[in-house]
Amino acid sequence: MSLASDERWRAGFAFHEDHIWCFFEDDVTIPITPGVFHEYRFTSSDMRTYELYIDGELAREGTFWQLASASEVVWGDLGRPLASRAQWDYFRIGVVPEPRTISLILVAMAKCHRKARSH
Repeated sequence: MSLASDERWRAGFAFHEDHIWCFFEDDVTIPITPGVFHEYRFTSSDMRTYELYIDGELAREGTFWQLASASEVVWGDLGRPLASRAQWDYFRIGVVPEPRTISLILVAMAKCHRKARSH
Protein backbone atom coordinates (compact mmCIF):
# COMPACT_ATOMS: atom_id res chain seq x y z
CA MET A 1 0.00 0.00 0.00
CA SER A 2 1.32 3.41 -0.91
CA LEU A 3 -0.03 6.93 -0.90
CA ALA A 4 1.29 10.26 -2.15
CA SER A 5 0.27 13.83 -1.40
CA ASP A 6 -0.31 16.68 -3.83
CA GLU A 7 3.16 17.96 -2.90
CA ARG A 8 4.71 14.63 -4.00
CA TRP A 9 5.47 13.19 -0.56
CA ARG A 10 4.93 9.43 -0.33
CA ALA A 11 4.66 6.70 2.29
CA GLY A 12 4.53 3.02 1.42
CA PHE A 13 4.22 -0.33 3.11
CA ALA A 14 4.66 -3.94 2.02
CA PHE A 15 2.69 -6.40 4.12
CA HIS A 16 4.38 -9.74 4.76
CA GLU A 17 3.21 -12.67 6.84
CA ASP A 18 5.15 -11.69 9.97
CA HIS A 19 6.15 -8.06 9.39
CA ILE A 20 5.42 -4.83 7.55
CA TRP A 21 8.21 -3.24 5.55
CA CYS A 22 8.16 0.58 5.34
CA PHE A 23 9.78 0.69 1.92
CA PHE A 24 10.60 4.40 1.70
CA GLU A 25 12.37 4.37 5.06
CA ASP A 26 15.78 2.77 5.53
CA ASP A 27 15.56 -0.77 6.89
CA VAL A 28 12.34 -0.18 8.83
CA THR A 29 10.22 -3.24 9.56
CA ILE A 30 7.41 -3.67 12.04
CA PRO A 31 6.76 -7.18 13.41
CA ILE A 32 3.19 -8.50 13.35
CA THR A 33 1.68 -11.73 14.58
CA PRO A 34 1.37 -14.12 11.63
CA GLY A 35 -1.79 -16.05 10.81
CA VAL A 36 -4.29 -13.64 12.36
CA PHE A 37 -6.27 -10.69 11.01
CA HIS A 38 -5.04 -7.21 11.91
CA GLU A 39 -6.62 -3.79 11.78
CA TYR A 40 -4.36 -1.02 10.46
CA ARG A 41 -4.90 2.70 10.79
CA PHE A 42 -2.63 5.23 9.11
CA THR A 43 -2.94 8.92 10.05
CA SER A 44 -1.08 12.07 9.08
CA SER A 45 -1.73 15.68 9.97
CA ASP A 46 0.76 17.16 7.51
CA MET A 47 1.52 14.49 4.85
CA ARG A 48 5.19 14.62 5.91
CA THR A 49 5.00 12.48 9.05
CA TYR A 50 2.60 9.69 9.95
CA GLU A 51 1.42 7.37 12.67
CA LEU A 52 0.66 3.72 11.94
CA TYR A 53 -1.58 1.88 14.38
CA ILE A 54 -1.90 -1.90 14.39
CA ASP A 55 -4.89 -3.33 16.26
CA GLY A 56 -5.40 0.02 18.00
CA GLU A 57 -1.81 0.35 19.27
CA LEU A 58 0.71 2.87 17.94
CA ALA A 59 3.28 0.78 16.06
CA ARG A 60 5.26 3.42 14.16
CA GLU A 61 5.80 7.15 13.88
CA GLY A 62 7.45 7.61 10.51
CA THR A 63 8.21 10.04 7.73
CA PHE A 64 7.17 10.44 4.13
CA TRP A 65 9.72 10.45 1.32
CA GLN A 66 9.71 13.01 -1.50
CA LEU A 67 9.19 11.36 -4.87
CA ALA A 68 8.34 12.67 -8.32
CA SER A 69 4.79 11.39 -8.63
CA ALA A 70 1.27 12.76 -8.50
CA SER A 71 -1.07 12.35 -5.56
CA GLU A 72 -2.51 8.85 -5.48
CA VAL A 73 -3.35 5.82 -3.40
CA VAL A 74 -2.09 2.42 -4.54
CA TRP A 75 -2.63 -0.98 -3.00
CA GLY A 76 -2.48 -4.51 -4.24
CA ASP A 77 0.02 -7.28 -4.79
CA LEU A 78 2.49 -5.63 -7.15
CA GLY A 79 1.66 -7.89 -10.09
CA ARG A 80 1.54 -11.15 -8.16
CA PRO A 81 -2.17 -11.71 -7.49
CA LEU A 82 -1.91 -15.50 -7.46
CA ALA A 83 0.63 -15.38 -4.62
CA SER A 84 -1.48 -13.17 -2.38
CA ARG A 85 -3.06 -14.29 0.85
CA ALA A 86 -4.26 -10.79 1.73
CA GLN A 87 -7.93 -10.18 2.44
CA TRP A 88 -9.22 -6.62 2.79
CA ASP A 89 -12.56 -5.97 4.47
CA TYR A 90 -12.35 -2.34 3.39
CA PHE A 91 -9.94 0.42 2.50
CA ARG A 92 -10.95 4.00 3.25
CA ILE A 93 -9.19 7.30 2.73
CA GLY A 94 -10.41 10.75 3.56
CA VAL A 95 -9.60 14.21 4.78
CA VAL A 96 -10.71 15.20 8.25
CA PRO A 97 -10.94 18.96 8.85
CA GLU A 98 -8.72 20.38 11.53
CA PRO A 99 -10.51 21.20 14.79
CA ARG A 100 -9.65 24.88 14.30
CA THR A 101 -11.44 24.87 10.94
CA ILE A 102 -14.59 23.42 12.47
CA SER A 103 -14.42 26.00 15.28
CA LEU A 104 -14.14 28.85 12.78
CA ILE A 105 -17.11 27.53 10.82
CA LEU A 106 -19.22 27.26 13.99
CA VAL A 107 -18.28 30.80 15.08
CA ALA A 108 -19.12 32.18 11.62
CA MET A 109 -22.47 30.35 11.64
CA ALA A 110 -23.28 31.71 15.12
CA LYS A 111 -22.46 35.27 14.03
CA CYS A 112 -24.61 34.90 10.90
CA HIS A 113 -27.47 33.52 13.01
CA ARG A 114 -27.17 36.34 15.54
CA LYS A 115 -27.04 38.94 12.75
CA ALA A 116 -30.12 37.44 11.05
CA ARG A 117 -32.08 37.48 14.35
CA SER A 118 -31.26 41.15 14.99
CA HIS A 119 -32.71 42.26 11.64
